[in-house]
This record gives sequence, structure tokens and C-alpha cells, in this order.
Amino acid sequence: MVFPGPNSPVTMPIYDVMRDGWEDYRLLAALRQRGKAQLADELLGAYRQAQPLSELRLKALKAMQGER
Repeated sequence: MVFPGPNSPVTMPIYDVMRDGWEDYRLLAALRQRGKAQLADELLGAYRQAQPLSELRLKALKAMQGER
């Protein structure tokens, strides 16, 4: 969400975090819908083991891109 500010629009950081979470959820759901549930589970496990989220997102995106 963006709110009017005194000099320019102001974004709220919490909305960025919420959007990122929604995008991650949709990416995992898309992997499952395309028969890649094992990869989705592996990514969730890696997340629980504190692997960098940016690397996990990239791996998921590459998996989705590779099916074209």
C-alpha cells in the first residue's frame, strides 16, 4: 500500500513483507500444481534450516522456468 506523504508517496514496509509472503505462497502452490511437490517440500525444509530465502526463491523460479 502507498500513502500520500508530505513530499512523495510513502510505502509501509509491512505491506512489502506481506506481498513477499503471498508471492512465496503462490510460487510453492504453483510448484505443487505442476507435479513438483517434492521440490516444494525440499524448499520448505531448507527454509526451516535457515537457508537464504533469496536462494530458495531463485531455485523455485528456475524450476518453474525449466518446464517451458
